[in-house]
This record gives sequence, structure tokens and C-alpha cells, in this order.
Amino acid sequence: ITKIKKEKINVIYNPKDIQKIKEKAQKVPEHSWFQNKTIPIILGVGRLRPQKDFLTLIRAFSQARNEIDVKLVILGGGLGKNVLDKEIKKLKLENSVDLVGFSHDTESFMQHSDIFVSTSLWEGMPNALIESLVVGTPSIATDCPCGPREVLAPDTDYSKRISKDVEYAQYGVLVPMRDVNSLAQSIIKLLTDKNLYEKYKKRSAERGSNFDSNLLVSEYSKVLYSHE
Repeated sequence: ITKIKKEKINVIYNPKDIQKIKEKAQKVPEHSWFQNKTIPIILGVGRLRPQKDFLTLIRAFSQARNEIDVKLVILGGGLGKNVLDKEIKKLKLENSVDLVGFSHDTESFMQHSDIFVSTSLWEGMPNALIESLVVGTPSIATDCPCGPREVLAPDTDYSKRISKDVEYAQYGVLVPMRDVNSLAQSIIKLLTDKNLYEKYKKRSAERGSNFDSNLLVSEYSKVLYSHE
């Protein structure tokens, strides 16, 4: 847009206090599903509005649940709750999906969930996705404009968008937007393929470390004082 040469642009990610996030994540959520947990839990986080497209998440979860035993928790408030409640009732998922509402313990929910899923239709730099990586939770995200690909597949062309199938990227799984079938199959694959799951668990933590505030402060210093 600005026609500024790329060589003159420095990109510095949103800094995260990784130590504080990990400390807060140790607490087990008071939610009953997390106490003595025996069934895998999928987590979604965000305001209940069209941008987050939780309808796709709920529908994909419904498909996945036909093949594996799993539960879904969504954190966040918003005017879209009624729409989601109707879909949950329509699919008869009242005992398997819980819209928890706003929580101050997002990090602990992330740490103790088995998969984090983002179904956004657009994003900036997705903070919830980054925090899930910090605590080492394998993540699935829609390949929406603009942040998820940069976070999960940093060595690829950020303008690329997949329109079908699933991309098992370097640090997480990318699926097409509004693709219920692809999302359902990626959930099943992650929860049934132990080697794949463990690979992404390890790589999630590796990628999360790239957003450490201590590291990024030094990046700011390089830019601000490089001409002195």
C-alpha cells in the first residue's frame, strides 16, 4: 500500500510474558470436565461473534464426536451466544459442548485442553493462538487473512490461502475457512495419531518461544538504535 521497500521494514511480533503465562497455566480449571480428566477436550477462545465462526467449530466437533469421544469448551462472551446455543441444541450436543463465557483463567484452560482450535474468518496477529503455542497445546487454525499462516507456517508465502484439504504445517494444522469436513478430520487425526500429536506438542512450545517479550525487546533495540 505504501510502496515502501521491504528492505526498510522490520516486523516485530506481539510480545508475550512467557514465564507469567506458563505460571498461570499450571492451575487446573475449576470446570468439572477438567477435574480428573479422562476425555480429550477441544478449546476455542474468542468473542461470540461472526468473525470467530464458532458455528463451524461446533459443526466440525459434532462430526468428530461421531468417531471419537471428545468434549468442546468455548471461552468468551458476546451477542452471538443465542445462535450458538440453538446450534448446540439442534445437534444434541448439550452434554458435550459448554459455552463457558468470559474467563480470567484462559491460560489454564489452554494448558489443560488437548487441542486449541481457531476458526476465525479474519485475524490480525492472533493472540489466543500464540498463547496456546506458548503452553505447548497443539493447534488447528483456519487459513484466514492474515495471522494464522504466519504463526503456524512462517516459512511459507503469507498471501497463500488453502481452499481444500488440510495443511500439516511446521508448527500446527491449517484448514480452509468454513470447511467443516476438513476441520473434523484434522481433529480426529490429531487425537488419534499419537506421533503427530506429540510432534506438534513439542513444536508448539518451540514456536511460542519466538514471542518471548525479552527476545522482542532486544529486537526493538536493534531497530531503534541501529543508526547510532
